[in-house]
Amino acid sequence: VLFLKILRIIIIRYNKNKVMNNKIKEISIVMSVKNGERFLNNAIKSILNQSFKNFEFIIVNNDSHDKTQDILIYYQKKDSRIKVLTNSNNETLYEGRTKAINFSNFEWFALMDADDECHQDRIKKQIEYINYTPYENLAILSTYGKYINSKGKIIANKNSGPTNLDSFNKIYNNNDSFSILDPSIVVKKKAFFEVGGYLKNNIAADLDLSYKIAEAGYL
Repeated sequence: VLFLKILRIIIIRYNKNKVMNNKIKEISIVMSVKNGERFLNNAIKSILNQSFKNFEFIIVNNDSHDKTQDILIYYQKKDSRIKVLTNSNNETLYEGRTKAINFSNFEWFALMDADDECHQDRIKKQIEYINYTPYENLAILSTYGKYINSKGKIIANKNSGPTNLDSFNKIYNNNDSFSILDPSIVVKKKAFFEVGGYLKNNIAADLDLSYKIAEAGYL
């Protein structure tokens, strides 16, 4: 069996000569995990090793029955930025994320999955893009990624979603579908709650969220 994980590689470009808009200095990173002990250590380490350091890392344990809780407590004791919450009723991934988002303190949050690893500059590059973008209505930002196997070998690339405003507008105006790498996104919390958050009891809640944010007039 081949176990896949995604390494997020940021490829966005921005112009540092432009005046910064929507300037943010900190971010919340949220993770929902259930029985994730196999890859959880690497996932957490990839966040703690980010080149951008000013974040809180909120992790929700969704009723795990393996060593997930032990791993979470270990890292919580090592790093005060980690905050561990617990669900005890076998909640969904999206319910776990929502609990973390409600608990978060900052204007923007970044998603992270328990079986992924982040490039060390992922959060830094995303925040730089937010801070230097001319688009004041930006509310969601994703990255490209790479699939790696259980030994860390890159086996495929994942390129998805519009990469600029023109391509986004073309897709939107034609009512075409699009998808983004959901676990790599950063989201403006105001927009998340404005559109009602995640659709309940639906496996496509991540895609629904992206569409609702676009339909609300955000980029």
